[in-house]
Amino acid sequence: MTDDSKSERQALNEIFPNSTLFLCTFHVLQALWRWLCESKHGVSKFERQLYMQRFRKVMYSPNEIEAKVFMDELCNDKSTLFQNI
Repeated sequence: MTDDSKSERQALNEIFPNSTLFLCTFHVLQALWRWLCESKHGVSKFERQLYMQRFRKVMYSPNEIEAKVFMDELCNDKSTLFQNI
């Protein structure tokens, strides 16, 4: 389990080609929070928390089916920034 370091993930993939690499949930959420806080994206403080709560539902879903349902809801919401993901 790693953060999204391209060089680290490439090295691990070369050394352990048959393993599955997972992204650390903390780092995924941290990257999303940083993105939401960048002023150029124009996300209000209230909206940031809302998006984080909704995305956490995706991240912490007990199974793939529920995660897909929550992600579809997030991406299909016309007011959300997640439409183009």
